[in-house]
Amino acid sequence: MSEYPLAARPAHVPPEYVVDFDVWDPPGADDDVCAAWDRLRRSGMPDVVWTPRNGGHWIATRLKPIVEAFESYSRFSSRVLAVPKEIGEKVTLLPVRLDPPYHRPYRQLLNSSFAPKVVLGYEERIRAVARELIEGFREKGNCEFQADFAAHLPIRIFIALSDLPTEDVPMLKFWSEQLVSQEGPLTGEEASQKFSEYLAPVYDARVGTDRTDILSRVINGRVEGRPLTKEEAVSICTLLVHAGLDTVVKMLGFIILVPAQSPEHRRQLVERPELVPNAVEEILRRFPVVMNCREVAQDTELAGVALKAGEVIIMPTPLGGTDDRENPEPLRIDFERRDGYHATFGAGSHKCPGAPLARLEMQITLEEWLKRIPEFGVVPGHRIRFKGGETASVREIPLVWDPAATRRI
Repeated sequence: MSEYPLAARPAHVPPEYVVDFDVWDPPGADDDVCAAWDRLRRSGMPDVVWTPRNGGHWIATRLKPIVEAFESYSRFSSRVLAVPKEIGEKVTLLPVRLDPPYHRPYRQLLNSSFAPKVVLGYEERIRAVARELIEGFREKGNCEFQADFAAHLPIRIFIALSDLPTEDVPMLKFWSEQLVSQEGPLTGEEASQKFSEYLAPVYDARVGTDRTDILSRVINGRVEGRPLTKEEAVSICTLLVHAGLDTVVKMLGFIILVPAQSPEHRRQLVERPELVPNAVEEILRRFPVVMNCREVAQDTELAGVALKAGEVIIMPTPLGGTDDRENPEPLRIDFERRDGYHATFGAGSHKCPGAPLARLEMQITLEEWLKRIPEFGVVPGHRIRFKGGETASVREIPLVWDPAATRRI
């Protein structure tokens, strides 16, 4: 977003609160995306800072103000979900752009498909796909994890749960990437329109049926006793497809990168597989990937800083779990850490409804992988590179191992 003109500092913003920071492309993100964000917390910096980039906006740099902005929906509205503000205002997907109480009945539709008890019913299907993918390259002794595994597992599960054609995945994934990108041939608004055109006939085919896939549950759902309109259903389904094809794919890269780069952590999980759920939580704390956005709904204060109605604030989850005020030695990965505080899946009424499914997919990935490939690592000499943006990711993870040391189960 470097071509976007710099905003003038508002009179109420003290000069010492100003930083030159592009949230879409944090300086140094290619080498270490979390460290790039962490530069906002250098000694003496306030807990909330202001940047002239992307139209001018605030950034919360500590976990407490991040969570406060998530939870205080009367002060921080979801009406604007990205910067620059005039672009964020065009993100109209339901229910993410609504505040309570209007948000609640729509959110209940999503909860019905992603409640923990419901998600447990997906476990065997997820394990079967994970096993199939791993067995596809186990004896080769190498893979590029992002392309050979991460880009398949969550997408295949979502496509199965939503009953969409597998051959449509490349097209849907492209639109999903464009929906949250500031680069590429499509604007977010254009990508949203592509989804609407694609999902409109899906709505027509499934409305009034007794199908049980997750899109049909939305299409035939009700809010406050009435059926959803076609426009409402298509908007919610667009959000579901986007979430199903993007975020977990990127999270999985960090889940495998930690044991790939740290033999100590890898062997700990092989010897004590009961630690895997806690390991997933610790990696989520250490490597959050999403930056969230809110509009200031009324003149207010956050961390002692005066914010004016109509301004925009970014809550970067990469600065949540690594806050040393909340987590001792926050950069150290400890699979036995208890009460690791983070906001990786958000907080408050908009906390990610798909979090139980995401956690299960990440847990199963580690379990099934380590059973079959207990010793592996990044190709020697390969430089791991990252990508920033609304959802951070690891670009490529080329892995190698000795096929003779693997197990077919």
